[in-house]
Amino acid sequence: LKINGDHQDAKKLGHEEESTYFTDLKEGLRFVKKKEILALIIPFLVLNLLLATFTVNLPAIATTITESAISYGLLLTVSGLGSVVGSIISNFVSKKLKIGSIIISTVLFYGLSWLVGISIGGFFIYIFSFLASIFIGIINVIFTVVFQKIPSENMLGRVNTTIKTLITIFMPIGALLGGWLPTILGLKSTIIMNASLILILALILLCISSIRNMVIDESIS
Repeated sequence: LKINGDHQDAKKLGHEEESTYFTDLKEGLRFVKKKEILALIIPFLVLNLLLATFTVNLPAIATTITESAISYGLLLTVSGLGSVVGSIISNFVSKKLKIGSIIISTVLFYGLSWLVGISIGGFFIYIFSFLASIFIGIINVIFTVVFQKIPSENMLGRVNTTIKTLITIFMPIGALLGGWLPTILGLKSTIIMNASLILILALILLCISSIRNMVIDESIS
């Protein structure tokens, strides 16, 4: 009887957690459907989709530098270091520039870094991968702060649940495209196209006044 009771309690708890998740998701979707929020959410999701396309092709990109297995490891290392550097300097950058300017410029320079790096090729890919990762490290911190500041405190958990769910949906799509497109266009053309789309995304962000003029009062800690 004790075991059966525990099982029923666990089952009830599972249903409650599932119900809470879907309730939070529903409330979060209602919040992010607002025009000014969508203007930020949609580019963010598109960016994550394109980032997934890059990530899935990193092993193939590494083989264009050298055939050695160490090439992929080195590419991951410089990318990781770049992300760390970006996270560290994000506080300094946020004190010097408006949040909107940071979002637009980091997306722009991320795409530009990959476009230049893959076009030159060779060991320059390491350098520009490092630079690209700095920009993505900055923007990851910026987006985290923005999505914490925009919702009211009682909506924060619901909005975070919604954003995480949408990212979970979009990233596998990007990974699937990243695996499929090189079979049609070739690796270099796929990366160039992907980087070009990110540059276009930056230009679109520049045209959205709510993002261009976005300001967060507090600096990033």
